[in-house]
Amino acid sequence: MINIRVSILLLIGAVGLYAQPKNNTELLIKDFADSILSESTWRFIDKQSGEIYTDTSEIPEGIDIRIESPHNTWLYSIGILNIAMLELGEYLNEQKYNDFAFKNIRFAFNNYRWFKNHQTDMTYWVFPFGMLYTMDALDCCGSMGSSVIEVSKTIADEEYLAYINKAADYIMNKEHRLPDGTLVRPSPVEMTVWADDLYMALSFLSRYGKMKNDKTVFDFAIKQVLNFHKYLFNPKTELYHHGWYTDIQKNVSAHWGRANGWIIMAQINLLDHLPQDHPERPKLLEILQEQVIGLSKYQSESGLWRQLVDKTDSYLETSCSAMFTWSIARAVRKGYLDSRYESIALRGWEGLKTRLNKDYQLESVCKGTSMRNDLSFYYRRPQVLNDKHALGSFILAGIEMMRKEN
Repeated sequence: MINIRVSILLLIGAVGLYAQPKNNTELLIKDFADSILSESTWRFIDKQSGEIYTDTSEIPEGIDIRIESPHNTWLYSIGILNIAMLELGEYLNEQKYNDFAFKNIRFAFNNYRWFKNHQTDMTYWVFPFGMLYTMDALDCCGSMGSSVIEVSKTIADEEYLAYINKAADYIMNKEHRLPDGTLVRPSPVEMTVWADDLYMALSFLSRYGKMKNDKTVFDFAIKQVLNFHKYLFNPKTELYHHGWYTDIQKNVSAHWGRANGWIIMAQINLLDHLPQDHPERPKLLEILQEQVIGLSKYQSESGLWRQLVDKTDSYLETSCSAMFTWSIARAVRKGYLDSRYESIALRGWEGLKTRLNKDYQLESVCKGTSMRNDLSFYYRRPQVLNDKHALGSFILAGIEMMRKEN
């Protein structure tokens, strides 16, 4: 009887072991991604009555609605999340993660017209879909547009293709720029270079260049890397400033964490899609290595980086730490960096895991941030629980760790 019991227990244990993910990182990332799926409803709520609508065609006139889940809006941070879910679905061969991105894009295209017709404020930051129908800033179309390109590889849709071509035309021909071609914003003052915009532009352009097999797109993207490096990189700290004021020819003082994260992620996106024989590839690799050496100087003992990267009295910040970890891990795996840099990413991941609480929410994520010249502004930016700015990059970093562990 004892032998039978032992055999049964061993069999149960073996079945349980077989059913588990391949490693702890896989389990952690799946649980985190599943928590996002569980909160994604693709529905609308009447702000007054609480009534639920699944499609804007069902909504009566004269009521004020909001989108139920923040994961299903049209925002640059959701663009990264869409791409992360697609990569997770492909790596694990689990369709539910791919479906998240498919549903997000279809949900927006099915419903944005209602908001366009009912909202009097036509500025791009009006939620949930203002960035889709205005397209008057890189935030509107760069990151989300890159996820539309990825979705269109599986789902052929003329509406998606039209949007992709419109976004390409906007970035290449209509966005504000300096006389030397550097993409800029009209805020906080005219012709300000924002570090954020390198990612907003290149996440899209790198994929569009490959999609169209168009050297002119890649050349335009490479020019942005070289020019942003010229305006924003500080050789003394080996970090990037958040911005450059063209009118006074001066940098924003802050070496903001997420600004440096946008820069490095942009470079990885470009290198991932750039033809191997492009003559500027060695220069891009040199710039990437220069940034990684700089970042390595400021990594904390925990493995995380800070809100102000070079200021030890600023808080440890999750989104930039995830961006750096993913970028360095991927760069090593792809051969953009020597394997000796891998320990930076591995230590970063050890730190990131401590920021995921028992409810699978990320702690200490800097809230969305504009640009200011006083460092106190960055010091005091709120830390938001599970803020959307860290979701996609955390999953991407985890996927790189899964690849290493497997």
